Amino acid sequence: MTDTSSAASRIALNPSTVRGYELSIGERVAVAAEAGYQGIEPWLRDLEAYMDAGGDLAELGRRVADAGLQVVDGIAFFNWAHADAAVRQAALEDAKRQMTILSAIGGTVIAAPPFGEVADLTLDQFAEHYRDLMRAGRE
Repeated sequence: MTDTSSAASRIALNPSTVRGYELSIGERVAVAAEAGYQGIEPWLRDLEAYMDAGGDLAELGRRVADAGLQVVDGIAFFNWAHADAAVRQAALEDAKRQMTILSAIGGTVIAAPPFGEVADLTLDQFAEHYRDLMRAGRE
């Protein structure tokens, strides 16, 4: 029997699948709940747009919880693996900011694929950069 109580095993809506409908983040939460999903994976750019429009993250977090959903992760693209140290450092600061935003609505996990100029990196360099990303997350 599968334990569906953890975020790792919840079936969640990636809101990009309904992006063409131009729904607000609140409407996306409602769609996820109505469709029977257990969670939602908000894109950080959508959360930032919500904030820029005057949205309150604490209220959105309550809305997610009231809908019976869990924020299973957030989706972001920042240059945490970039070959250039200055670009990478700026990206880590951005990652911290985005992780703070996500945590304000109850999220504890962020999907962050290797992004940036990474073609010539070795596996050891990737590991070092990933370690730095994990340290940023703990902060």
